[in-house]
Amino acid sequence: MTEPGQASTVRVGERAEGTVRRWCALWADSPLAHWWLRRAIGVYVVAVFAIRIHHEGDFAGYLRVGELVLQGQDPYRAAGALNTWPPFFSVLCVPLAILAMPSPYVARGVWFVLNFAALWWILSLIAKLVYGRRLTWRSPQGLLLTSPFVLLPALFSERYVSSNFDHVQINLILFALVLAGLKAQMEGNEARGGALVAFAAAIKLLPLTFLLYFLWRRRWRALLSSAAIFVGLSLSPALLWGWPRYWDYFAAWRERVSAGWGVGRLNQSVWAMWDRWLGHGMIPMLTPGAHDIPSSGSPWVPVAVGVTLATLVGCFWARSRKGGGDPAQQLCEWSFVFLATALFSPVTWKAYLAVVLLPNTLLFATWWQATRNAPSHRAALLGLAASVTTNLLSPGLLGRNLAARLEMACVPTILGLTLLAALVWVYPYLSFATFRAEGARAGRTPSLT
Repeated sequence: MTEPGQASTVRVGERAEGTVRRWCALWADSPLAHWWLRRAIGVYVVAVFAIRIHHEGDFAGYLRVGELVLQGQDPYRAAGALNTWPPFFSVLCVPLAILAMPSPYVARGVWFVLNFAALWWILSLIAKLVYGRRLTWRSPQGLLLTSPFVLLPALFSERYVSSNFDHVQINLILFALVLAGLKAQMEGNEARGGALVAFAAAIKLLPLTFLLYFLWRRRWRALLSSAAIFVGLSLSPALLWGWPRYWDYFAAWRERVSAGWGVGRLNQSVWAMWDRWLGHGMIPMLTPGAHDIPSSGSPWVPVAVGVTLATLVGCFWARSRKGGGDPAQQLCEWSFVFLATALFSPVTWKAYLAVVLLPNTLLFATWWQATRNAPSHRAALLGLAASVTTNLLSPGLLGRNLAARLEMACVPTILGLTLLAALVWVYPYLSFATFRAEGARAGRTPSLT
């Protein structure tokens, strides 16, 4: 029996949800709303260029490594602790260093253009995969970028997406490559799909987890092509350096990576979470934010991480036995692998979690079409609530001290694990046909010229 207070809370929640739905429907059909939103997006892009082009961020490391390769120096030992990237990426930094010769602003400007292009590519792929519609800027023949079906999930992911521009990183480009590769293998072009995933993995190792996914789903051509191309690209710097120098640099890279990144508040990995709690004995919310915290070396940390990962993967595997044939369920599988890879990496900077764009769109589409109080509806609400809450943890809203304590308490990590749990829960209920129908309805949205 529902208590009166609980019933009142439920009614308030239902009214709020109904208001959001009506607001989204009005927004989707309003030419004026789309007109203003296009201009707001334009202002955002210009502001990012104007402000962040003066910020060196991680890009300074890319340029430094490229310069060292051009000069024939050791790109690892000469760079100190700066270079944690595989040898293949060190070579890819050379064109960036050449672009920066007239001015680093030229290279950073090109880099921002590439990242915004990658973001558009990501959103286009997601719109096509989830709704079956082509993403457009103004044309009503496709799904408008300013539609709530695209823009709201992007706003739910904004903190992680913007972090890539704030710190001038490469993660959006890698996300676009892997997502394009997965789409290619879904469409039957498994060799091309595997090649795109392999290219991203040779730059940063995290996408290698998709080789395990290909193995699980018996995508043999994608698995073999991605493995072969990854090995080839990873060894290709030997053509420039020769084998003795290559293996020397490779050993230096492994040494740098084995040193780790510490478990300070900016590291939101599951490893860092358990190390703070079990290794260092930190009490959530009572420990102020701190950056330079070394790994404790506690043997209980890998055990806790392993149990956490095994629980999530085991639950997902059990749920996947109830489905797996629907393309929407494949998107859920990709979302799970993307997010789990980011969270269970030894280091998880906020920029790594830009991959939530895919699960957020998938869950938003599920929430929109699901019957109220159905299991899929509740699962989607849980995941979306976790993503919305993440955006509320900004220092600009809470103040630096409270935001730092929340990060030190691993609240973003817990919210990420909550999003993973929502994906596990919603998996059997996903239907691509329903999303396609919703995409067709969303595609009628007019555009103000």
